[in-house]
Amino acid sequence: MIVVGTYRKQGHGWLASVLTLVLAACSPPSEQPTVPTRPQAPAQTSESVATAREDLSPAPHEVSPGSANQSPTVGSDQTAMAKPLTGGEAPGAASKLVDDQPDTQVPAEPTPQPTGAGETSPPDKQHVDTPKSLAAFRKLPPRCTNAAKYCASIHLHIVVTKAGPVQTPQWVREQIVQVHRHFAPIGVQMQIDTVSALPASNEHIHSRRDRDELGRTRFGRGVVHWFVVGQLDNVDEPGEIRGVHWRLRGDRSKRWVILSKISSDRVLTHELGHFFGLPHSTEAISLMNKTPRDDPPWEQRTFSQKEYKRMRRHRDKMFTDGMLLDPRKRAAHD
Repeated sequence: MIVVGTYRKQGHGWLASVLTLVLAACSPPSEQPTVPTRPQAPAQTSESVATAREDLSPAPHEVSPGSANQSPTVGSDQTAMAKPLTGGEAPGAASKLVDDQPDTQVPAEPTPQPTGAGETSPPDKQHVDTPKSLAAFRKLPPRCTNAAKYCASIHLHIVVTKAGPVQTPQWVREQIVQVHRHFAPIGVQMQIDTVSALPASNEHIHSRRDRDELGRTRFGRGVVHWFVVGQLDNVDEPGEIRGVHWRLRGDRSKRWVILSKISSDRVLTHELGHFFGLPHSTEAISLMNKTPRDDPPWEQRTFSQKEYKRMRRHRDKMFTDGMLLDPRKRAAHD
């Protein structure tokens, strides 16, 4: 600074300025840490303001530190999906592998099924519009007449989807007509007194467990419980069947009839033959004979005399022990 002062005295002001700049550039940095400060903005011309805004904006290609070495998200998802399912993990397709095992323990009611993104519906609330969709099934003819010595009440449980019930009132009526025809020799008629909607989750019955759950909490003594579903799978081999007389595993006194919507008009009669104590038969005349045959013609087939004898014994037992109750007698008592 002394030199600079000397040159100022001699009138060489411009040289002093140059030396001052040279000395500042060559000076060692200060040992004290400096706190970064916001640089003073230049004069606010339109050009300088535009330049400042461009400098503060991040570059389009900038990424956070280390992101170049991170694995893509999809890779993490694939790794998680590849892990085998263990106890406690979310059930999926693997959980269905045990559906047909007879000893599988399951809750009394089926698990609610998703009906849309992020929502579920209770098992008995899915697509069920009972008053409108089932009104035509109530009090369907034919009904028990005074000519019948015995009358059995039917509780019809039918699956209702968004499209409505899986079968029509006319189809149900034709099943009852055939029951009246073939049970007449033992003095038994039947009529529908109660109708309930089954949720759409019961439309396809896959397994023994599904069959159990249809009636586990819906069964009640005094009536025949008849379930109508969209599809009924064979649990013994691949394929679909039309009907089954099913006993609850663990309590065989609780039993009901399940029919697929593809059933012909005598399937209910066949399954009620089981309900009245009949096994399958080899007699050509018998509706309990499942063997394909041409003789006798289909319209001539019914129960054999030996079968009717057995059905009478089971009829008497069921109406005596309360398994079946005559609704006409209950109405008169009430």
